[in-house]
Amino acid sequence: RYTRELYLERVERLRDAVPGLTLSTDLIVGFPGETEADFDETLTLIGEAGFVAAFAFTYSPRPATASLALEDDVPRELKDERLQRVFAAIAAQQGPHLESLVGTTQRALLEGPSRTDPRRFTGRTEQNEIVHVEGPSGVDLAGQLLDVEITRANEHSLLARAVSEVDTVRRAAPVRQLPVIA
Repeated sequence: RYTRELYLERVERLRDAVPGLTLSTDLIVGFPGETEADFDETLTLIGEAGFVAAFAFTYSPRPATASLALEDDVPRELKDERLQRVFAAIAAQQGPHLESLVGTTQRALLEGPSRTDPRRFTGRTEQNEIVHVEGPSGVDLAGQLLDVEITRANEHSLLARAVSEVDTVRRAAPVRQLPVIA
């Protein structure tokens, strides 16, 4: 119901209204009938809109959808290759964006402990970037809204340290072993 031009105009108006706004998108590549020219339009839109993140997938038939009646005419190998090109286009914008945040202070909502490093908590900034925050030992930071200083940009996330006061009353609860029910 809208054109590319209208969409990009709205993106520009949003960015004018909200400095620092970042955008992500959802994409399906290899939809039935998608030509190389169609796909090239998708890639140029990624650049023009400045998306810094995307949930992107290859098309596959799904029951109870209108597309199920369409011929799945884009070869699997081509879908996979196009998906990799989408990821590369997003990464080309995401990397510099994340690097630009190093040294800045961001507000972050911490969701829970990091899956890979028990000394860190993982959350998201107000712009929805994934951030891993080094915190004080023995303090549960889950649910805390903190100011954090970005110390490093990773490939798809940020590393930071807390700079606002941490609620030290909320100590991490000991892990409780639940009974096994057979």
